[in-house]
Amino acid sequence: DCKIIISGDKHLRSLKKYIDIKILSPREFIDNMM
Repeated sequence: DCKIIISGDKHLRSLKKYIDIKILSPREFIDNMM
C-alpha cells in the first residue's frame, strides 16, 4: 500500500507541475526557467 501511495503522490506532483506550467503565461514560464 505504501508503495502505491508514494508512486501516486509522485505522479500527482509531476501532474501538478505540468498543470502549473500550462497555466503560466509564456513570459512567466521563461522567468521561472532561469
